[in-house]
Amino acid sequence: MIVTAAAAQSDFFKLQLFNTDRLTQKFKAKEKFYKSTQLSEADINLVRETVEKYGMTMLCTVMTPDKIELLRSTNVNNIKVASGQITPSLFNEIAKHKWDRVMVSTGMLDEVEKLQRIRDLRQCADEVVVFHCVSLYPHYDNESNINRLDSLQEYLGDGFTYGYSDHSLDDIACLAALAKGAEYIERHFMVDNCFGPTSQVCCDGKDLKALNTLIRRMNVILGDGDLKMQKREWDSWNHYKNRFMF
Repeated sequence: MIVTAAAAQSDFFKLQLFNTDRLTQKFKAKEKFYKSTQLSEADINLVRETVEKYGMTMLCTVMTPDKIELLRSTNVNNIKVASGQITPSLFNEIAKHKWDRVMVSTGMLDEVEKLQRIRDLRQCADEVVVFHCVSLYPHYDNESNINRLDSLQEYLGDGFTYGYSDHSLDDIACLAALAKGAEYIERHFMVDNCFGPTSQVCCDGKDLKALNTLIRRMNVILGDGDLKMQKREWDSWNHYKNRFMF
């Protein structure tokens, strides 16, 4: 998976960490599966070293507060908070450390006031990234609500970077988010013979590469917003400026 992500020119590679002993009764039946997906400290170190070897940055979503110490012991300096985990207990543990980036997904937001907790993270991170997300797998066009990026920026204001975590079935919502100012795009992907709870919204390596190519093109297309003519436009101006007499 690391090689596939690197080949697609991804900037980050993300995994999830959680304590299966804290699974609620609703998910106890899947405890064996969830345990099989967890990594030891040695595993995380190996993954991080491989991720960095391929030119990417390691990122982990931490679902339970007790895993934060494990993350820091492996020199992973970028952490993501899942949208259902915007809780004081997790945020308090995160705030005990200094991070390069703290990324927060905001899909499962039952109370808008919970966004206020994100403000405190600016004290412990060089960058706080707030993600718009729709917590459906998949979500459809009429559920994408990309204009919510504007609402997040209006509510939280300056001092944050904004991104979009995608669970749709193609790339259009990602491109719309870029046009709205998203600086980070998150996409689920899988390799052959993989499966999981969100397999339906995962792209493969070829699709991921195509998306990353589109993202880079979009960043060029969006430009810098300068009001003056660009260098090549001056040739057109010099050619056409005397076409008509006044």
